[in-house]
Amino acid sequence: MFVKKSFILLSCVLFSLTSFANKVLDIQHWTTKNGAQVYFVQAKQIPILDIRVVFNAGSARDDKFPGIASLTNNLLNQGASDLSADEIANGFDRHGAIFSSDVSRDMSILSLRSLTQTDLLSPTLSLFAKIINHPTFPQNAFLRLQRNTISAINAQQQNPNAVANDLFFAKLYGNHPYGHPVLGTMASIKALKLTNIKAFYQHYFVGNNVTVALVGDIDLAKAHAIVDEIVGQLPPGKAAGDLPKVASLAQSEEKTYSFPSKQTQIIMGQIAIKRSDPSYFPLMVGNFILGGNPLTSRLFENVREKHGYVYTIYSYFNPLLDNGTFAIALQTQHSQTKPALNITRKTLAEFIQSGISTSELTTAKNSIVGGFPLRLDSNRAIADAIAGMGFYHLPLNYLDTYCDKIKAISREDIIHAFQHHIYPERMLTVLVGKVNDPT
Repeated sequence: MFVKKSFILLSCVLFSLTSFANKVLDIQHWTTKNGAQVYFVQAKQIPILDIRVVFNAGSARDDKFPGIASLTNNLLNQGASDLSADEIANGFDRHGAIFSSDVSRDMSILSLRSLTQTDLLSPTLSLFAKIINHPTFPQNAFLRLQRNTISAINAQQQNPNAVANDLFFAKLYGNHPYGHPVLGTMASIKALKLTNIKAFYQHYFVGNNVTVALVGDIDLAKAHAIVDEIVGQLPPGKAAGDLPKVASLAQSEEKTYSFPSKQTQIIMGQIAIKRSDPSYFPLMVGNFILGGNPLTSRLFENVREKHGYVYTIYSYFNPLLDNGTFAIALQTQHSQTKPALNITRKTLAEFIQSGISTSELTTAKNSIVGGFPLRLDSNRAIADAIAGMGFYHLPLNYLDTYCDKIKAISREDIIHAFQHHIYPERMLTVLVGKVNDPT
């Protein structure tokens, strides 16, 4: 059944590619009276509607209260209007709908999936609208989630990968809003008051600070009505302001953290690009060759296949509203930390200096272009894609031109982009494990 459903969904996307010629998706865009940016794709193949409501209210907006964005997001469905958390959850379950929420450094996301049958969709949308517009933030729920968050932070501190990631961001960004963990710290969560949560909600959950994406079996008029119902009641407010500039490292640094793990977790990287940077495409294609493709990349070939220092190694860009990161992540035995790092650094330096071969470039471009339809193989995936487009202010034809931009990238484009943005001599290296153990 799953295979059949996936085939149908993929066929729908391929049909769309054919039907619209150079137009991958027919995206309708408008701005509501209170400033919300809306992106809608009609998809009639299955009677389902997926909605993403994305506020510019991620952890980068925590300010003096690290973790407040995450806790606010988690509290929204714990009471709304005259409904309790149980009544909200049972309401979604009774009508076969799925509600979820998430927070990243940039985004506070509320998601809904519902069947489009009127007697199921209408009550589901009513619940969703109450969560967004009229959360009650019950004191008992706040205290419970406050305790749960502290437990989650404690659990993360037992995970070497999470510890390394937190140290990496803290050292790389310092006091910048991207520097602290999304969940916050134990001290900051303990210090939070419910009045802080309510003030955060009132400031950031406003019309001019939200992007809405809808994908499903509804027409344009219905989409307008749904958007008016779920975010039309929000006050216009103001869009979140620009984040402060990020200062890059002036020289390489190494941060070690002793941890009783069987292997050493290593993250090596630096400040990189914004999501809107014009170098995004050459850097993505180049990274596919360097460390993005899990089994055939340069890093995998040199560090694992030739020397056997790691089980896995990969590199990635994480572009954000402000400058995000470029990083290489690996795990290795404690005794192999130094040689593994040496080979990793040598591979990166050679890649930036010498670039790539024609065959590597051809393979990378074919893989990325060939896999493009799979990135839009469901309503859910399309909703994520167009919500991201709106949030990061990408052009409306972004998906239409995606493959052509990949195909047009040359070897010289990649070399220039990496030499312009990535500096091996100014990398931060974080090591978590028995880093001082000579054995």
